[in-house]
Amino acid sequence: MSTKTNKEALPKVFISRLLQADSPFQALVASAEWEVKAQSLLVFEPVAFAHLPPTDWLFFYSRRGVQFFAAQIGAPLPPLRLAAMGTGTAQALEQQGWQPAFIGAGSPAAVARAFAGQATGQRVVFVQAQNSRQSVQQHLGSLIQSQNLVVYQNRPLTTVHLQPADYLIFTSPLNFETYCQLNPYKPEQRFIAIGATTALAFRAAGIKQYQVATAPTEEALLACLLAWHQEKTT
Repeated sequence: MSTKTNKEALPKVFISRLLQADSPFQALVASAEWEVKAQSLLVFEPVAFAHLPPTDWLFFYSRRGVQFFAAQIGAPLPPLRLAAMGTGTAQALEQQGWQPAFIGAGSPAAVARAFAGQATGQRVVFVQAQNSRQSVQQHLGSLIQSQNLVVYQNRPLTTVHLQPADYLIFTSPLNFETYCQLNPYKPEQRFIAIGATTALAFRAAGIKQYQVATAPTEEALLACLLAWHQEKTT
């Protein structure tokens, strides 16, 4: 059998983000048993903010929100509490030397319920993208005094060519929607969502064959991928 044929037989994976050096997916990249394409389908740009509104809490939706906020704040944070949507966002806060007082887990609804236990009636500034779906805020409603702080915008790429993949892993609804606009998908492809909001985008598009990671982390995404592939090949 030729080398080309061997390569074509490998399971192919697309994940909609660039991988850090310590990403668990690097083991697949280095493996001779998988082909992995890691690429964000979005362009990220900072959005300047004039000042930090008075608040009791800063709630960060994403690791990228932490990065763009930290790049602009330019001074020690005032004494307030920090909240993270999940463990990846919490790690980004800790890398800045900031300790989160709240770390969410599970779906936006579950995160909102847990956060309400600590923040009901208080002022919360949500650090977010310009086109954020504000999933936690929607569930909290009037339980908190909510304000938005937009620190970056994410725009879809308009042209990108991707090779067909057996497994498509999406880390946000907008990445999924951009992929669908640029690359028609096939019924046999398998979709994996990083969380409930992305899975909701799958359902809205009529995707039937998908799974959702047990946590919004790359470790959970990889575990989901490997378990599904094992199920497929046994």
